Amino acid sequence: MLFASPVRSTAAVAAVALSSFWTSSSFLQFVAADADAELDALDDETASPEPSSDGSALVLTDATFKATVDKGEPVFVKFYAPWCGHCKSMAPAWEALAAESPIAVAKVDATVERETATLMKIRGFPTLYLFANGNQMYAYNGPRTKDPMLEFANGGYLSASPKNVPWNETFMDRAQEHVLEYFQKVGQIMAFEPTILPLAFMLGAIVSAALCICLCSSAPPMPVPVSKKEVKAE
Repeated sequence: MLFASPVRSTAAVAAVALSSFWTSSSFLQFVAADADAELDALDDETASPEPSSDGSALVLTDATFKATVDKGEPVFVKFYAPWCGHCKSMAPAWEALAAESPIAVAKVDATVERETATLMKIRGFPTLYLFANGNQMYAYNGPRTKDPMLEFANGGYLSASPKNVPWNETFMDRAQEHVLEYFQKVGQIMAFEPTILPLAFMLGAIVSAALCICLCSSAPPMPVPVSKKEVKAE
């Protein structure tokens, strides 16, 4: 019976181990390279927006919206819903704006990108905001045609009142928003039924008067002070 030399056996084991090491190292290098490629692709996806070469509006998602705004470069964004009639009507003007605008023009499908829609508190469609400096946004409420929107993108937004983006809001920003929402609701109530508010004030006045009368009538009578002269006369 032949036995392998211990030296040869050890060398064979070492060769197998070394081969396994190089194989695993190559595999790890392959995985690392693939991960780097994915990170590079993600960096490209979240890079500063550039106007599309084909003149179409950029499509932003939950993964790219905030990163795009945080870059600080101006970007005009439309939040829309595919079923919205007003959104459909202005779609050609928005694409025409993207072809001529000096800044990036983008759009967000709020029915798909729910996280972004919630973050931005989108309550109606279409909603148009121009973001600049990474932390400010300007609401556009003008005509939804190309020329007025192009004027807004060309610097007209600077004459509007900026707001902090939701993820940079201060306490005063939130308080002001709640106050505005309250008065908007009061205005809606007044527009729907103008007599409700006066009747509510009248009812409050009547209830207050009734409470005062009840409290006054139930109070014990105050003693009448007797003067010293009357006491001496007795």
